[in-house]
Amino acid sequence: MLMQPPSPIRPPVARVAVLLAAVALATCFAPWISRASGSDGEREIPLTLLSFNIRLASAPDGPDGWEYRRGLAFDVIRKLNPDIVGFQEPELEQIHDLIDAFGDEYGIVGRSAGDGAPLTADKADGKFNAVMYRTDRFRLRYHETFWFSETPNEPGSVGWDAALPRIATWVKLDDRHSGETLYVYSVHLDYASQRAREQSVALLLGEFLERPTDGPVFVLGDFNANELNPAMRLLLDDPAKAGGRGALDPRPLADTYRVLYPDVDLDEIGTFHDFTGEPLTTKIDFVLAPIEIPVLEAGIIRTHADGRYPSDHFPVYAVVDVGR
Repeated sequence: MLMQPPSPIRPPVARVAVLLAAVALATCFAPWISRASGSDGEREIPLTLLSFNIRLASAPDGPDGWEYRRGLAFDVIRKLNPDIVGFQEPELEQIHDLIDAFGDEYGIVGRSAGDGAPLTADKADGKFNAVMYRTDRFRLRYHETFWFSETPNEPGSVGWDAALPRIATWVKLDDRHSGETLYVYSVHLDYASQRAREQSVALLLGEFLERPTDGPVFVLGDFNANELNPAMRLLLDDPAKAGGRGALDPRPLADTYRVLYPDVDLDEIGTFHDFTGEPLTTKIDFVLAPIEIPVLEAGIIRTHADGRYPSDHFPVYAVVDVGR
């Protein structure tokens, strides 16, 4: 069954001011791409990650409402069979549907953006950035939700001219296959305020610094910004180009899709389509992984049935090698 341990309020994020200064400076499933075992006998251990903006159930979407596309969304998960999913936008109704559909295989954690309600609550204000993980592969060590604002421990807080409360949920997991401890963040940045996006990424980097360095960090999310946006550049640039960030955070990240497809034109890879199937923006959904971890597979999932799509975003996924 899905379990959610207590999630204590964490102390204020440290070193955020330093990182804010850094901000100022600054097709379907892809074919499998395998990596042979190294000469040192290292095992290849694939880890499949899915970022899925699932579109809130209360939106007035008519024939694209949640009740009509719920099964399509679940099919995406069943066919990919991911180890970890980072959701954006599910409301409590959708969380309960996910529990009903996948509770025998996955755990799920998170708190609502509006009031910080846990998944076990009878009602919740706002959306979740839930993280779902395979219980046969991972042991949950810890999880937490924080708000992208000047008061990140305050449920419902809104920062930097954002239109809505925005959150990140993270988990610390022990991988029984690789023996690794890893951290996974599900992130949703604001659509209205560029300042909020940049300050939110700076806060996110501050969160990374608060984590022990005993495992890789993966970030799954809807950033409402493409790879050229200054907020994304702070996450993706080489350490030497990130305004001194390399000295602050020893774990730079890469867009897994771009690792395999560096030359695809940005205009050809949009992920928001508003249920039309035709991208209306460039790619704003990402699976980010440490630059040193091999990417075996990555893709944008554009599946649909009878003209209906699982969400107004195309989910994105990656398979990486966490072998030793």
